[in-house]
Formats: sequence, C-alpha cells, structure tokens
Amino acid sequence: MTTEITGVCPECDAQVRLGADAEVGEIVTCTECGADLEVRSISPPRLEVAPPEEEDWGE
Repeated sequence: MTTEITGVCPECDAQVRLGADAEVGEIVTCTECGADLEVRSISPPRLEVAPPEEEDWGE
C-alpha cells in the first residue's frame, strides 16, 4: 500500500498531491491555480513557489 503525500499550495492554499516517490527539489504544479511549486521538504510536506527558470545563454 502506498501512502499519498499532500502539501499545501502557498499561492492558493489548495491541497497538492505529491507522488509517494516525491523528492526534495522536485517541481510540481498546483492543479487549482497552476503555480509551479518546489518540494522543499517531504516530512512534513512543504512547498514553495518555484524560482523562475533562468536563461541558459548557450553555456
């Protein structure tokens, strides 16, 4: 039996399901508001708004 992990979206307070195999640093999307969120902790589950992707500039 797998345990479902849920966190709270810091943008809209919706419950966000994380997979049972979620890892710190993983990016998930809130199904309610569409915010990209970074998993900052698994136990207890903690989500933060993901930083914007930076340009690669071909480096």
